[in-house]
Amino acid sequence: MSDLHGVEQRVLNVENVIKHVLTQTANGLDDRYEKYIPLLNRQRLDLAEGLQALDKEISRKLEDIAIRVTAAEETGAKLETVRMRIEAIREARGFVEAVEDVERHLAKAYFVEPPISTMAQNVRHLTQSLDSVSKCAEKYGIEKRIGDSLGAEVRRQYEYLCYQLTKYYKEAIQFGDPDVKNTHILTFNMPTVTTASQHFTAMADIKSLDVRLVRLAEYIVDKMCAAVIKNGGAPAAVKIYRDTMDKLTIKVRVPAKTDKSEPLDAKAVLSALTILLRAIAEQLNLVVVQQRSLSLCLGKHIEKPLMQLLLKEVISVCVPALAHNDDPTMQAVMEAAEAWRDALIEAQLFTVATPTFASFAAENDRVFIDRR
Repeated sequence: MSDLHGVEQRVLNVENVIKHVLTQTANGLDDRYEKYIPLLNRQRLDLAEGLQALDKEISRKLEDIAIRVTAAEETGAKLETVRMRIEAIREARGFVEAVEDVERHLAKAYFVEPPISTMAQNVRHLTQSLDSVSKCAEKYGIEKRIGDSLGAEVRRQYEYLCYQLTKYYKEAIQFGDPDVKNTHILTFNMPTVTTASQHFTAMADIKSLDVRLVRLAEYIVDKMCAAVIKNGGAPAAVKIYRDTMDKLTIKVRVPAKTDKSEPLDAKAVLSALTILLRAIAEQLNLVVVQQRSLSLCLGKHIEKPLMQLLLKEVISVCVPALAHNDDPTMQAVMEAAEAWRDALIEAQLFTVATPTFASFAAENDRVFIDRR
């Protein structure tokens, strides 16, 4: 008759092996990431390879144990206890696999100096794998030590990546200098399209790009575009300087006082805005972020607030208060606005999904609708 004695011995053997290897791993991670003890003549993958070997050993022994449990004729509480211990071993195996995955990606980060976009993918994978480590059951009391060591190192990797990306962004796009009065200045300085694409893709991978683009879009709309409108679309208000092929500076003068005695020329304003926004789009449309141009990534944050600004400060001002859809002035202004939208689609700042002015006004501008 087959009993569970042999099975229990095999289960105990696996538990002891797991505990031994995880203890060695915890000590190794502590030396490597907490104490920074140099590991002379040792490959950085030694811990990962040890965990891989443990994973294979657990798998092999679990198969043998499963066969013996199936053949066992005993039932009751003893069998249930054995099954619970086997399930705990399976959970431990998942923990081993997750730790191995994190360690291999950390080793990859130290072994090579890849493009920053690859570094960002590595950090993102590290964060996901570390989450799996944290969720594993703490059966052997060693997991917390391992998780703490790996977690601290993953955070260091993330912080280092963020530092590099922030440094690049501050050099690549500069705006909002508080020391400059009466002029809004936006400067792009991107030595190569490839490098720019890698850095902005890395920002997107760790979800830090959109927050930057939102701030940039706010500056462009609330400061630069608003200043163009206050200038009445005067051509001299927008100045574009190309210092080199890589560096572009755009300056928009802020009028000391808005002259309200002169009627606002909607076409002049839209023309000046086209010059401003086309220059921005042309500087960004060759930079690719996750198969999409950076200009389009920025444009999605610009279109709604800018169209709202134009409806309020330009179109509503230029259209007679009691005008209807067939009013010549109304038609001319709306046609100019739609042509402006088309020009920015062509410039790759907007897309065909960008709403027309007529549809945007119908959905968003109650005052404009009431006036019509």
